Amino acid sequence: MDETNGARMDDLLHAARRTARGIRLVGEVAQRKLGPGQVLISAGAPSPSTYAAKHDFLFAESTMPADRLEAFGAEITKAAAIKTDEICGDGATLTAILAQSITEQSARAIESGADPVELQRGIDLAVKTVLRDIRQQAYKTATIAMYQNVARISADGDPDVASVVARTFGNSRNLKLDLGTIRIDGLISNKPIIKIARAGGGYRIKVAGGTEAEARGRKRYIEMSLRAVRAAQAGGVVAGGGAALLHASRALQSLEPDSQSLKAGVDVVLHAVLTPIRLLVENAQVNSRSVIDSLLRESNAHVGYDITSGNYADMIDAGIVDTAESLETALTNAAEVATTATTAPAAFARTRELTALQSQNPHFLNMMSKVLEPHDADGGAVDMAERNLAAVVEGGGKADAKLGKLLIDAIEPSVRRYLVGDCPDRVVRGGSFKVAVYIALSELHEHTRALDLNVPEQGLGLDVVVKADGFEIRPESRLPIHLPPRDESTRAEFSLRALDTGDRLVRISVFNGGTALGGLDIAVNVAAAGEAVNARRQASRDPVTRFAADETQATLKVEYDKKRKEYSFDWRDSEGDQPADHLDDALSPVDGAINDVIGKIQELVRRDYPIDPSVAARLQREWGISLWNTLVPEKTRKRFIDRHRQSMLEKLEIISDGDPFPWEMLYPFEANEPAFDKGFLVDIVELSRWRLGSRPPKVIALRRADFVIPNQGPANAENEADEVSTLLRKWSTALKDYRITKSKELYDLLDKSAASLLHFACHNAVEAGTGRIIIDSPVTSDDFGSYQGKLKRPAPFVFMNACRSDDKPLRYTRIGGWANCFLAMGAGAFMGTLWEVRDETARKFAEALYEELLEGNKPFSIALRLARKKIRENAPEDPTWLAYSFYGAGGAHLEKS
Repeated sequence: MDETNGARMDDLLHAARRTARGIRLVGEVAQRKLGPGQVLISAGAPSPSTYAAKHDFLFAESTMPADRLEAFGAEITKAAAIKTDEICGDGATLTAILAQSITEQSARAIESGADPVELQRGIDLAVKTVLRDIRQQAYKTATIAMYQNVARISADGDPDVASVVARTFGNSRNLKLDLGTIRIDGLISNKPIIKIARAGGGYRIKVAGGTEAEARGRKRYIEMSLRAVRAAQAGGVVAGGGAALLHASRALQSLEPDSQSLKAGVDVVLHAVLTPIRLLVENAQVNSRSVIDSLLRESNAHVGYDITSGNYADMIDAGIVDTAESLETALTNAAEVATTATTAPAAFARTRELTALQSQNPHFLNMMSKVLEPHDADGGAVDMAERNLAAVVEGGGKADAKLGKLLIDAIEPSVRRYLVGDCPDRVVRGGSFKVAVYIALSELHEHTRALDLNVPEQGLGLDVVVKADGFEIRPESRLPIHLPPRDESTRAEFSLRALDTGDRLVRISVFNGGTALGGLDIAVNVAAAGEAVNARRQASRDPVTRFAADETQATLKVEYDKKRKEYSFDWRDSEGDQPADHLDDALSPVDGAINDVIGKIQELVRRDYPIDPSVAARLQREWGISLWNTLVPEKTRKRFIDRHRQSMLEKLEIISDGDPFPWEMLYPFEANEPAFDKGFLVDIVELSRWRLGSRPPKVIALRRADFVIPNQGPANAENEADEVSTLLRKWSTALKDYRITKSKELYDLLDKSAASLLHFACHNAVEAGTGRIIIDSPVTSDDFGSYQGKLKRPAPFVFMNACRSDDKPLRYTRIGGWANCFLAMGAGAFMGTLWEVRDETARKFAEALYEELLEGNKPFSIALRLARKKIRENAPEDPTWLAYSFYGAGGAHLEKS
């Protein structure tokens, strides 16, 4: 794959994720409508303020994101929810919730290796199975009382609406009624009333309200309720409160998928159909797992959980019902939304190159109606969508550009942008000077990385943060800037006063929500009064890398103040910066705490004494909790746990200048109610690290592979290199590999800036206490000071696998120093072991990692998770799976050059 096509595919995968975030925004608003006392299921008559269109909640401001593809995802979800309501008189909320669940679970399955086409087949199979079971559950006995219950639920509990709708159907022959024969008039009156009368061959319903909005809302409720009762006539009713979908899930257990990807598709739907009852019960502050387990053991499909009374009940007898048609329509529409989110961006992006017509006349509603048609089981979803879109684009038709423009705009090529810091390079102590920061469009040849910032038409609000030891910053260290879609940003201007002499760094970072977009360091020399000062101003530029704001990501910047002997923790997420937190290294020595735990870990790895595997696993947890409480300040611990409980934390990026913390070993824990005990940090979030400065690349192109092997190393080192080489040759026959057995050869490679994969098979080669690597002669991370930026253009992946096969003790590798060394050179990603691991385990991990990165084409975050899982499953008592630390972009891929 060439660089352009690789970047394009990465863009399309990213587009699908952004579309999914828009779906989630709508789904989360819908979730808040479930529960006792909420509008959609209130037991009594709603207040006049709730007399609005049945699906107005879908148009809340929070479901109108600025990001263009998120807006597209939100819009298709709203359209599907409205469609359900218009057909069945109910089900908008359920459609949005199911769409969110299916989309998110599908994305997780694909990222874990499921084949997208097989996954879609599994989803289709499961949806059909659930729909069949719902129809079998349906209760079709028609009574006025039943219709009144259906109308009341559709009208959000309004008894007057329910009564008049039931009477309308009850007065018609055989309880059948043509909705086209009903006329509904809305009137303004101080006495809210509803009247029904015969009019020719049909009925006329007069609806009155104290205000125009109230009258219009009641009229809308009646329209919806009439549709709901008609749906009950056509397909019957089922147990409400999520019970019918739960009982239908049992039918999925009898399916026997013939592949893991097909099974993953079935599991996606299984998770989705259990979501409504889980949310209802949890919103009522009841243990959902207990309720779900109890109902799954219940053979009567009419039995559910009445959240109002807190008891199990026959939902049909209790009048808590859904129409079978509304469940069928909601599930069908939700599955179509999920398919569209996955396939439409890629299909539309490819199809748009066939003709310029669609950019002028996209016919998007026609396109989407065809995309949503069921595809044949033998065809791929993306190919099906592409064919349908192409046919419509070429065939012409009436334009409806709203959604089409959203999608077209969102996939347009990005604009290259640069972060600029304008600052003098030399000042006098006590003197004041200005630092201006902005984002420019200049394409400077020395920079190669760019980002589609997804700037909406109204522009994008960003935050600039300046930190500078030895300077006073005024008026504050954080200022906002505004970035328009096609121009430079506004400028943030900081006033600094120099307090100390010497060489200093002014550090600039830019944030979008909780995501660090990029940064740069400007060297400033502070001279004593009377020294000559060259006031030449310089513009330091660093391209902002490809990284979009993600509301489920947080950035934690960790810096060490040598004077104060303390670590500062700066947490930023989608809600902005939190107050800085501090850890006093003098009071709680970091190195001592880390070395103590690492020593215990090494005893486990060495198997110094016999120990029960379950006890070993328990000890690792306890040590991880100890590190969490010792190394992470209280406010940061609380913020992490709170964000995770809100389902607002899936990714955590640690940015530092080389902190020694073994983050992978930390175990977040809270004993107080509600307790928090979810696993190690790497179990809970996608964890990555990076250094202060510019952002990591999203693609690492492999041109060659170089293996550093100790000159006097054992055969195991060669074996590891051979196994990785075999995988590389299977992946690309054109890729050459080389062996480095002398320090001079390593320096020669770096001098040429030729490395693209640099793998250290450090068997028995890491020197105790210093972190030096013995090749033929020792090298340390301090031996490459002149190589800063040398590897920026190839941006290689460096893997330092520190393992030991002799009888010497396993040691803490001080890998942070080596990571900082190679990242300063320009490495695009770095991975290493926090402590030495046994060579057998190291080989297994390396093989699993490369298999996922190369053959599975997984991003680093997923490949690392799967490789950890593999060695953890083989020996759960062995902590080696926690030893590997990753620096880089979690979503980055390896690519053939």
